[in-house]
Amino acid sequence: MRLLFPFKIIFAVSFLFLGQFNYAQLVLAENEEAILRFKAKSGEEITLLKDKTDYYLQFRLVNPQGDKNEFPKPKPNSWKQFKYSHRVAFLGNGKQIDVELVRFKIDDDQYVIYEQHDRGSGSTTAGLRITNSETKQVKLYSGISSTIQGDLSRVIEGNNIEVVEHLD
Repeated sequence: MRLLFPFKIIFAVSFLFLGQFNYAQLVLAENEEAILRFKAKSGEEITLLKDKTDYYLQFRLVNPQGDKNEFPKPKPNSWKQFKYSHRVAFLGNGKQIDVELVRFKIDDDQYVIYEQHDRGSGSTTAGLRITNSETKQVKLYSGISSTIQGDLSRVIEGNNIEVVEHLD
């Protein structure tokens, strides 16, 4: 009976680890890489990803139950459905914050993925803001800082996305 106890612990730890690994695999296929990926405080995993050959750009949101929301569904020419913007915000206390945004629309909803770098402290925040154009209702997904992977500026590396000065 004593010999079974260590095996039960190993099995339980392995099950927990594999469960987390499978959840992460739901988001990326082998031919994909994350440009920016983070977990929201509400439990969703949010990813802006691209095909490793730059064939497509895609947004994915996976809720804690594993349900996926992907945009766009048909991937060819998907880069044209996204816009990128970068600006530096100068705050009154002398702080400078780099703000990077990627915007796209799904039906009546405007999605903005944002990443902010505080030049003074070196801290980074990320999130997703969804605004309904008819009702003006806003849903915000704030990222957990320790889960942020990647950098939104990587989206412009292949010159496939439209870069705009301001996102309306």
